[in-house]
Amino acid sequence: VYTCGICEEICNNFDAVRTHPCIESYEDVVVDNNNYFYPRCSNGEIVRRSDVNGAEAIVVDSAPLSTTIHQLHKPAQSLQSTNVDEILITEVHSRELLWNQHISIAKRDRRTIEKLWEEVSKATNGNRQCKQML
Repeated sequence: VYTCGICEEICNNFDAVRTHPCIESYEDVVVDNNNYFYPRCSNGEIVRRSDVNGAEAIVVDSAPLSTTIHQLHKPAQSLQSTNVDEILITEVHSRELLWNQHISIAKRDRRTIEKLWEEVSKATNGNRQCKQML
């Protein structure tokens, strides 16, 4: 039995893990000692749910030391979208105003947020348009 480290859904076997929607655009999955599984980015970091300043958020983090890495053997088209998704996650994570609702609304005005999303769009080479993300 495996548990998704993002949505907490339980998978009865590893075949169910391979087709789980939270990892569908990733090439690898990491399984820890408690049988929690996480999508693994190409840089070795994992995507997981975490408590950030009292609120749950999806974060990119280094993988725990005692984990097993499984390759999922995804088709090439899926791998290309994985790279864009990883860039998107990293770019949004580096712009705290986009995801931290505890920051004053005065600092998160619409013009500032639109500018930050435009930066994210440029970082993904236009694969994610600003209007899609607002």
